[in-house]
Amino acid sequence: MSQQPHFTATATPADITAGLPPGCYLAQPRADYGAVSAILYATAEATPADPNDYFQAGAGESFVFAVGAGVPPTWVAIDPGIARLYGVTGVPVAIARADS
Repeated sequence: MSQQPHFTATATPADITAGLPPGCYLAQPRADYGAVSAILYATAEATPADPNDYFQAGAGESFVFAVGAGVPPTWVAIDPGIARLYGVTGVPVAIARADS
């Protein structure tokens, strides 16, 4: 695996794939907010408008995403519950390229 600079998830969904070279990547939220999910993520052509259209990942959990031609972007945002309960404005997400 090749470590990449981390991405900071905020309340506004952002494309975590922007600027990354093609390949398969592993991402992991690095903040600890208890049992509540730290971030939401979804791979789609456009930003999903409904939070129910995202998957969740808590601190220390990982998810895999792909970057390349014909692959839609992966959108990441802070879970709205985290922002409300803890006043969090940004969650760091560690990223590593999983293939060579």
